[in-house]
Amino acid sequence: MNRRSLLASLSLAPASMLAGCSGSCSQGFFGTSMPHDGEIAVERTDTVPEQATIIQFSELPDAEQSILQTAVEDGVVRACLDDDDEKTSAMRSFSNRMKGEETYLVYNTNHYALGVRMADEVYGSGTAPLPESDVDPCC
Repeated sequence: MNRRSLLASLSLAPASMLAGCSGSCSQGFFGTSMPHDGEIAVERTDTVPEQATIIQFSELPDAEQSILQTAVEDGVVRACLDDDDEKTSAMRSFSNRMKGEETYLVYNTNHYALGVRMADEVYGSGTAPLPESDVDPCC
């Protein structure tokens, strides 16, 4: 190996160690921040399968109604599960209501398909796909 190739390979080594860690969620040298790890997506639908689980908006606690109101208006609501706040607590509580792949929300007489992701667990993803976002996804 000649001097030029040795220097070239050494100059690329630090950059290659950061591969995958230098995206928009990076904080600090090793990129410690993670993408939003809690999401609830909703999608209005006119058809609901007979075997679907139905969740009535009006029967939910206020905190869960608040996050679902946002999801209905914006299509998705996101949170960082490491946060210790009411929104994160409501997302965790609501995710426990999800049963199977076909869970729907009834809100103002309309039906909404649901998709929920909590860390590495996904519920109802076949019903309402979780969208990709250009918004800064960092927690």
